Amino acid sequence: MKVKALTLDVGDTLLEDNWDPFGLWVECARDRGLEAGDPERALALETVRARKDLRAVADTGGDEAAYFEFWFETGEHWATSCGWPGALGRKVVQDSTARVTDPASGILRQFEDVLPALEEFRSAGLKLGIVSNWDASIFPILRAFGLDGWFDAIAASGPLGVEKPHPGIFMAALGALAVDPAEACHVGDDAVADLRGAKDLGMRAYLIDRGSPTTDTYVSSLGQVLARIS
Repeated sequence: MKVKALTLDVGDTLLEDNWDPFGLWVECARDRGLEAGDPERALALETVRARKDLRAVADTGGDEAAYFEFWFETGEHWATSCGWPGALGRKVVQDSTARVTDPASGILRQFEDVLPALEEFRSAGLKLGIVSNWDASIFPILRAFGLDGWFDAIAASGPLGVEKPHPGIFMAALGALAVDPAEACHVGDDAVADLRGAKDLGMRAYLIDRGSPTTDTYVSSLGQVLARIS
């Protein structure tokens, strides 16, 4: 059956991900003159774990304002546990958010083959979607990189409350794209979440590894995908 739609993962597929969230909090705290290191990083992780139920509520549905307010409030709790003013912790997390969503920071880096491949996919008449295990921060991140306008559907695990390889996250994207699984192909970097998740649903699927040779399963650039599915 002809492939009518292509879904793509984000982390290490479209964007190289060097994001250490709590390490970044510590770095931003130091930039504000606070003494922060491994103990404070550990406290950040403990603070988030203690608020995991609230985190799930904040992420579900994709309400960006509610999602970021959760993290800013978490920054206040973290700062208090570190012996700092809560308001300062909020500012630290705001600083961290600004850096993550700034392409110039280098925390996330768009691979060079992404835009040329997206142009080829569009020229070929393919519908495009994202299927990613990512929280609600995916929306401002995609906007920051100018990628949001390329996609007809964005299915992210945080807002949906279900992660790859669960079929629900793939079906959310395919439903928005109005295609059956047999009419779609998925490309990602994880053998279980991406390859098995998509194939178990009846989609075609390939893994991308830019440092490895091309095989029946792997492509070494997004530019090779179109030839595979044409």
